[in-house]
Amino acid sequence: MALSGLSALYAANWFRAYKFTYTVAVTMIGFLAIAYLLRDPRDFKKLLAVLVVIHVYLSFGGILAFLHTQYNDVGYASTGYVGGGFLKDENDFALAINVILPFALYLAVQARSGVPRLLWRGASAVLVLTSVFTFSRGGFVGLAAMAIYWVIISQRRQLAILALISGIILVAVVAPPQYWDRISTIAATDQGTAWERQSLWAAARGMFYDSPIWGVGANNFGIHVPNYGLDFAPEMRENLWGKAVHSMYFQLLAEFGIVGVVLIGSTLVLNFRCLSQVVRLSKRGDVVASLGLLASSLQASWVGFLVSATFLSVLDFPHLYYLTGLTVASHRMAVEQARGENPTGLR
Repeated sequence: MALSGLSALYAANWFRAYKFTYTVAVTMIGFLAIAYLLRDPRDFKKLLAVLVVIHVYLSFGGILAFLHTQYNDVGYASTGYVGGGFLKDENDFALAINVILPFALYLAVQARSGVPRLLWRGASAVLVLTSVFTFSRGGFVGLAAMAIYWVIISQRRQLAILALISGIILVAVVAPPQYWDRISTIAATDQGTAWERQSLWAAARGMFYDSPIWGVGANNFGIHVPNYGLDFAPEMRENLWGKAVHSMYFQLLAEFGIVGVVLIGSTLVLNFRCLSQVVRLSKRGDVVASLGLLASSLQASWVGFLVSATFLSVLDFPHLYYLTGLTVASHRMAVEQARGENPTGLR
C-alpha cells in the first residue's frame, strides 16, 4: 500500500495510482480485522460460512443468467455479470469461486451431522457448476491446479480423490460441448485473446526493462501500453490506452518493479510457511486435526488464486489481502493452541 501511494509521486497518471492506493487501503481494514480481531475459532468458521453463502447466492444468479442466454456468435454464453467491482466480470468471478471452493469443502468435512454436511456439499457442487458456466479458461486452469494440489496435500487422500472424481463426473455431465470447445482453445496461443494477452505481457516486460526498480506506478500500465505495445499494428496502439495487462505477475513487474516483486513474493512465501507449520503441528498432534485441515484448505485456496491470477490483473482485488488475513489468523490460533493458550481450537 505504501509503495502504491509513493508511486503517485512519479507515475505518469497520479490519479490512477491514487485510486489503486485508496482501494487497497480500504481492503486493508478488512485484512486487519480478519488477522487481528478474529480470535474465536467458532467465529472463524462463521466467517467462512458467510463467504461461501455469499458466493453461492451469486452463483445461482450466474447459473440462471447462463440458462437464459443463447449462445453468442463466438459459440458460447456465460454467467455474465453476477455482481459489481471485483466480482463483475465472469473471469474475475471464476477466480473468486476458486478461492472460496476449498472453504465449502472444508465446512462439508467439518459438519457434525448429515444435513449440514449435505448442504455444504451441495454448495460445493453449485460453485463447481458456476465455474463451468463462466466459460473462463483461466478459471478452469486454476480449478484443475487446485484440485490436483488438494489431492496431493490432503491428509484424507481417499476422501479427496472421491471428491475429485465426483467433481469430474459432475462437470462431464453438465458441461455443454461449447464449453469444451472453449477450453480447447487454451493451447491456441497464436490467435484471439491469447495472442493479445501475450503481446500485453511483452509490453509489461518492456516497461520493467525501462523502470526495473520501482516500475511505472500503480495502475499505470494502461497509460504506457500504447508506447510499449510493439506487437500491435501502429494504427491500433492508441486504442490500447487503459488496457489491463491480464496477469497479476506482469502487473506486479511493470507497475511495481523489483521492489514490488520482493514485497509480494516474500508475503506469499511467509503465508505458505505459516500454513505448512500448522499442518506439521496437526500431524504431530500438537493441535486439533481440524486446524490442519483448515490450513490445507487455505493452501488449496491460495493455489486456486495464484494460478487463476496468471491471467487477470488482480493486485487491487481483496483476495490477496483477505487470504493473508485468514492465514495469519489460523496460524496464530494454531500457535496459541500448541502453547496451551487456546486448548479448544476448531471443532
